[in-house]
Amino acid sequence: MQRTQYSLRLWIIGSIFALFSSASFAIVLHDAVQATANLNTRSTPSASGTLIATMPSGSTGTTDNGSTVADGYTWWYMRWSTGQQGWSIQDYLTTVSPSLIAYSDKLEYGWYLYPWANTSANTLSSTHQYGTSGIQVTTYASWARLYLKTNGFNTATYGSQTLRFSVNGGSLAGQNLYVALYDTGGAPMQYVNVAAYVNGGNLSPAQWYDVAIPLTDINASNRIVGGFVIEAAQAMTFYVDDIWFPSFLSSTKWTPTAPTITGVSVNCSPSSIEIYQASQCNAIVNGTGSYNSAVTWSTNTGSINSSGFFTAPAYTTTATVTATSVQDASKSSTTYVTVTAPLPPQASQAGSIVYSETIGWGWDVGTWPNVI
Repeated sequence: MQRTQYSLRLWIIGSIFALFSSASFAIVLHDAVQATANLNTRSTPSASGTLIATMPSGSTGTTDNGSTVADGYTWWYMRWSTGQQGWSIQDYLTTVSPSLIAYSDKLEYGWYLYPWANTSANTLSSTHQYGTSGIQVTTYASWARLYLKTNGFNTATYGSQTLRFSVNGGSLAGQNLYVALYDTGGAPMQYVNVAAYVNGGNLSPAQWYDVAIPLTDINASNRIVGGFVIEAAQAMTFYVDDIWFPSFLSSTKWTPTAPTITGVSVNCSPSSIEIYQASQCNAIVNGTGSYNSAVTWSTNTGSINSSGFFTAPAYTTTATVTATSVQDASKSSTTYVTVTAPLPPQASQAGSIVYSETIGWGWDVGTWPNVI
């Protein structure tokens, strides 16, 4: 009897141990996750929902916009690293560490924008240093901030040694921006002034800077990082791009990337007009960095205003129209507008009735010798 009770206790203990050892960590909102098998993503949380994509095993993404239970499954709305979004079942998802790249044209998996008072942020800004988009941040009060949050990764696990990002302080002079990494409890590890990590020790207006900060400087070496924060000492608009945590040390003071004009192209439509008529000219300026896209217009005849609206002179000619970069006068482009004489008015076609009580329109009585 005692042996039987002892065996029963061992069986219960073993069953409990097996239950807990096989249990996986619960998935929560904004987790970085990975597909453990080929996993369907659907438009609605239902087995009959429209199939958006089948994500291959190993695909990574972020749980986004919550979960729901339907058709006997727990469904998560997924934001996959490849760009697809939709509903997938939890059974084939497992938590992983977030990407060591927090932002590069988009928020990477495991990272999300944490709302902060007196701050608006657009993570798809047309102003950027690299790629196709950056983050625009507007603070409406002192010490408001951009807060990119994650559920945490250990910098020691990946050998991360540096925080790298690009920043543009916007048009305001004398910007004071401070950066810190936060732990998973929402506490800063250590703030530093961004200006201390650029040549010259200050942020010039409308200028991009590539910043590299050793993790030891911000007390983040061999620690679990739960967030990236840039805080503004005053109300302002600034821009951030390419935030990541490389495993190498790099220069702590970067020379700003100078804005450069690479070319100008111009066209006028229509390209052929009559005297005194008008044509709209347009210029496209290409460049790198935070370049100035404005141009000045000039022509050898007629007139053209600051918006590229060309008015032809009072004579026929071929007009030369030139757009010159405001930032770099050595970069320009020229096109031509042909100015022609107006066409003579076309004679009206005579009516089909020659005479009926009166001479029909378009007809008249001509003169002939010896005829009255």
